Amino acid sequence: MVRLATITAFTAPLVYINNKELIDEQIQRASDLVNSQVETTKKLTGKYAEEAAVRARATASDLQSKVQTYTKSSPKKPEGPSTTSAQDFLSGDNGTDEHPIAPANEPLLA
Repeated sequence: MVRLATITAFTAPLVYINNKELIDEQIQRASDLVNSQVETTKKLTGKYAEEAAVRARATASDLQSKVQTYTKSSPKKPEGPSTTSAQDFLSGDNGTDEHPIAPANEPLLA
């Protein structure tokens, strides 16, 4: 193994010097082929990424409209903070004696 490495180390430069033009042409050919494949891959990747982004946006929009349909409400602005203090809430003096009303129907499934 060591002999093979030693022989290669001394003969490879000589072979390259004697066949420099031929070897350089082959290296350039391989480099051009690899660069061509890289460019093709970049174009395809960009195309598929854009298609995936369009589908994701469409799905998000569809899901958002379904949620609004299920809740039967339009987008609302968030309400401000409650005026009931924590002490009033804990003492039971929150301005109302009613409990929240539980839903009577099961949610609709699409």
